[in-house]
Amino acid sequence: KACKAKALPHGRIGTRFWRLGNVTLLFRKMARPEKLIFICVNEREPGHKESCGGEHDSAAIGQVFKKCLKQRGLNREIRATTTSCLGPCTGGPHAVVMPDNVWYSGFSADDVEEILDSHLVGGKPVERLLAPNPNPTDG
Repeated sequence: KACKAKALPHGRIGTRFWRLGNVTLLFRKMARPEKLIFICVNEREPGHKESCGGEHDSAAIGQVFKKCLKQRGLNREIRATTTSCLGPCTGGPHAVVMPDNVWYSGFSADDVEEILDSHLVGGKPVERLLAPNPNPTDG
């Protein structure tokens, strides 16, 4: 059976309304961001090895990233997303910027502006906050 959704006129670019029966649905096209930063917020049970999430207040750091991006009008070009475990746990919190594959560790909410200005906008990673490479290669 074919879908009976019907496109309706829309007021804003990137927004489309669809009518399905007597229900109107709203869809917004999400632009693909140029860069993504994933911030680990994983938490482990007490007694397990160190976690880079809750012990380092990384959820709050993720909110600071999102707030700063939105205030600057950059939240379409650069997206901050909290995620589960990224792999490394000690020395957290941890984050990775994609598609650059640049890893950060041991940063705080006070470092967010510097990461935004230098790396996410300026293209130059913040050297003092880079995570050590666990698998160095010769070449």
